[in-house]
Amino acid sequence: MKNNLILLLVFFFLIHVHLSGKTIYSKVENSNTLVVLIHGLADKPFSMLRLQNKMIKHRYSVLNFDYKSTKWPMDSIVTELDQNLRSLDEDIDSIYFVVHSLGTFVVRSYLAEVKNSKVKQIVMIAPPNKGSILAENFGDHKLFLWSLGESGQKLGKGQDDFWKSYPSPNIPFGIIAGGTNYREGFNPAIPGDDDGIVGVNETVIRGYTDIIKVPGLHSMLPWQDNVIDQTLYFLKYQRFQH
Repeated sequence: MKNNLILLLVFFFLIHVHLSGKTIYSKVENSNTLVVLIHGLADKPFSMLRLQNKMIKHRYSVLNFDYKSTKWPMDSIVTELDQNLRSLDEDIDSIYFVVHSLGTFVVRSYLAEVKNSKVKQIVMIAPPNKGSILAENFGDHKLFLWSLGESGQKLGKGQDDFWKSYPSPNIPFGIIAGGTNYREGFNPAIPGDDDGIVGVNETVIRGYTDIIKVPGLHSMLPWQDNVIDQTLYFLKYQRFQH
């Protein structure tokens, strides 16, 4: 079981490391609302491409933010994000974040360190808000450290890991958790239902506005129509369509 999980981790990393990526800004004329998309660990803006296109169709300007998730410390990621947002400051009245996986901790860190009254709400897709049991169990493995870096190591459940480092957002936020819709999920190493990487129970954090569970695997959730539709619905109504 342990060897299978390690092989899955290596496969996941090798697939994503070859995807090209850079921060993409798409300005929609007469739009004063910006949606900031933040991808997950060992990923690229490409993984948020369908979300990007749908947001533009719904008349949102979009910043599809890229960062070196396996190399940069969180402080550097937040600094890069803040610089990007400041460069667009004059054109934007409201900012919505849509984040996947590790992107949750990027926005939680950003909100803890930067005072930006323009940020209005967040949609978290498969967020490891309570820390990941997989990262906790495999975080000290040399292969894990080599492939996923410091950020991967700090996704665990320790007192100095990300889930304890950054407070719950004090603005409206919704959680989309992936799973099987049964008591057991895709990964037997995770208690309860899960999306293969993050347990449904690991997504929950105090203060959420609404939460919904959808069938799906962790890396595929940002591509799914039901996830995209629920994201758009939350941005409009601050709740999901149950």
